[in-house]
Amino acid sequence: TAESDMPGPMTPIQTATGRPRKPLKPDNNPQAIAISPDGRIAYVANWQSWGTVTPVNLVTGAPEKPIKAGNHPIAITVGPGELSE
Repeated sequence: TAESDMPGPMTPIQTATGRPRKPLKPDNNPQAIAISPDGRIAYVANWQSWGTVTPVNLVTGAPEKPIKAGNHPIAITVGPGELSE
């Protein structure tokens, strides 16, 4: 298995202090991160998880329920607007 194909953790950094928080494993092989316009949520595209994006609450540092997003998401962007489920 190539190194880029291996699952890896994500380490949130507290921007106020520059200190790392506890590493998270949002899902399988995180590839890209986009931050919500309000700065509260980081959306992590998980390439090998067969189509998931994991929201991470930046206030608590906790991952939330993954969102289905299509096969092998490798890039992500977030813009202003209202989300609905």
